[in-house]
Amino acid sequence: MTAKERQRKAFLERKARESGKEQPKTPSQALSQAKPGAKPAAEKKPKPAPSGKTRAERDKEKRDTLRAKYNAEKQKALAAYKEVHGSLPKGKERTKLLGAVQRAHPPAPPPRMAR
Repeated sequence: MTAKERQRKAFLERKARESGKEQPKTPSQALSQAKPGAKPAAEKKPKPAPSGKTRAERDKEKRDTLRAKYNAEKQKALAAYKEVHGSLPKGKERTKLLGAVQRAHPPAPPPRMAR
């Protein structure tokens, strides 16, 4: 009898004593009793329905939405500046104004991190 079989037999005898069952007489009986029954297969959950769009299509849609929002905010900011100052901003003033709009409403999502 190998060491593994002796260890297995001792384990089965110990468990039999704890549960109150009759102990097997030989190592082969101990090993034959140790076979576990087949477990019933767990029911699998169905996968959710796909959105119907590829990753590229979803990303493009997101970028287009953000770009449209950015352009609308930019037009509002330029119109507000023109109302106050009488003309559209030029040079440094335009850069500052559009920078503030871009910080508040970025025209594109941040890049995805590589895994």
